Amino acid sequence: MKNYLNTVLDFPKTVNEILPKNNFNELVDNSEKSIYEWIGQVFRVMALVFLVFMLINVIGDGLKYLVNGANNFNESYVEKIENKGTEDEYDASYFTITLLNPDSTDDDDEKELRQEAMALANSTFGYKLDFEGDDYDAEELIFSVGQESDDPGFLGIIANILMTLLLSYASFPISQVISNAGNTVAKADNDMIKFLFKDLVLIIVRTAGYILGLILLFSAFAGIISFVFGESLFIPDMPFTETLVEILLIPITVLDSLLGIVLDEGFILGTEFVNETLNLINVPNTFAVDSWSLDGVGTLLSMFASVLVVFIILFIALPIWEFIYGLISTLIKWIKGPYIPHKAL
Repeated sequence: MKNYLNTVLDFPKTVNEILPKNNFNELVDNSEKSIYEWIGQVFRVMALVFLVFMLINVIGDGLKYLVNGANNFNESYVEKIENKGTEDEYDASYFTITLLNPDSTDDDDEKELRQEAMALANSTFGYKLDFEGDDYDAEELIFSVGQESDDPGFLGIIANILMTLLLSYASFPISQVISNAGNTVAKADNDMIKFLFKDLVLIIVRTAGYILGLILLFSAFAGIISFVFGESLFIPDMPFTETLVEILLIPITVLDSLLGIVLDEGFILGTEFVNETLNLINVPNTFAVDSWSLDGVGTLLSMFASVLVVFIILFIALPIWEFIYGLISTLIKWIKGPYIPHKAL
């Protein structure tokens, strides 16, 4: 009777063992051990996504600049665009757009369409001057969107082609930093708590610092191109730079808040520290360096100095986080088993 009972109870196991291609139990049993590899795989996927994002932005924005100039004129955005100017006020003629005035119609639907067209044109170009003066009831309003000289000349084209090649080149080592971080995560062998609160944080902070440092380094190289050619260079969309700075400062801001709690004075360094650091880490929003001048040399030196500032902050931030983790883990151990401290943390 007992053998029959065991046979019935072992029936799922017996069937499971004879099922073809059935490795699911082994996968589940090893899932906790492979979690580090999965997280590392996420980093490698992010590296590929980052590379594609950078290449699309760099090549796309570079071509747009070369074709449309600094103002990225695109006639599909507006009703019409023409070369028209007032030489008594400006040396160069202005590109203008003519838009239908929303205030000159009583039709709500038409008014809404005109407002949307003006909002889109404003977000694309930005308005500098209304050529119709103060007559805002006119059917048509003519706005200035930029000077003709904004279009790159021969040297500007060469400089921006070099800029495109430089930043396309930079995309690969920067993305490799993320991929290397994934490899480091995959090789982690600490327990999950230590991995999450120490190893992973250190890897993310280090990766942010390396990426930011490389971005600033290649930005400085781009500054040299602008300095040599005396031309403005296009700026690819990089919305993540300020986030990288904030990640880099995580250990310092956490230490700041802990000191504030202990001393009962809130944040010791405060948000001013973060703002000042952002100013020191000079992520350029334009590549226009004075050509062959002392001011231009000073700008280049400040750009290279930003790279040094990033790595100084990084190599301060990493041991600070290790100290914070050691402090908190020691405190937790003491709470679990109180004792009189007699050795260094």
